[in-house]
Amino acid sequence: MTLFYNIDPFWFEWVFIPLLIFFARLIDVSMSTIRIIIIVNEKRVAASLLSFLEMFVWLVAVTQTLKNLSNIMCYIGFAGGFAVGTYIGMLIEKKLSMGIVLIRITTTEKDGHQLISFLKQHKFRITSVNAEGNFGKTNIIFTIVMRKEMNSVIDVI
Repeated sequence: MTLFYNIDPFWFEWVFIPLLIFFARLIDVSMSTIRIIIIVNEKRVAASLLSFLEMFVWLVAVTQTLKNLSNIMCYIGFAGGFAVGTYIGMLIEKKLSMGIVLIRITTTEKDGHQLISFLKQHKFRITSVNAEGNFGKTNIIFTIVMRKEMNSVIDVI
């Protein structure tokens, strides 16, 4: 560790190591969120590779935390990295917009038939169920779309 010989021990122990732990946790928890999404989408090889990297980074964080058990800043870095990593993972997941969503539409009977025809013309896959509501006959229309297409489908509806 000749790279760190000129660093004041105080800064190394109380700032650098806790920051290292913080960023390691931020990275491994963010990767964990993405890995779960990849598993749901059945991308086995990508999920396995990401699992390896995630655990490698996690081991760095845990090792440094255990080496510095008397340093409360390491605990704060560990917990803070987990919290911020969860938040960052959610932001990344939102940007990736992976997965599918179910859109359920309830209409009046007359409007339902028009909407069903319109959706079919625009190549949306739909399932329609005739139903009875408080105000008479109605249609319930289900369509499953890619999550990144959800807003455009809702605009069409």
